[in-house]
Amino acid sequence: MDRTFIFIDECGKADYSDDSKVFAIVGVVIDQETRNKLTEKFKKLKLKFFKKESFVFHRSELRNDLKVNGG
Repeated sequence: MDRTFIFIDECGKADYSDDSKVFAIVGVVIDQETRNKLTEKFKKLKLKFFKKESFVFHRSELRNDLKVNGG
């Protein structure tokens, strides 16, 4: 039986007193085959641009890498 995965992420602050007043939740549902394909594509992307598979796609890491590598 194929497995199904859901990935959920949020952006902003869930607080009405926050000045930005922006909060979003996003979810993606994918099957095992799609997950495997995406995993391989992301590995290649990480190696090409960040020279390591362990790179994590988070805003802070992306920002730090751009500062270090002059992007």
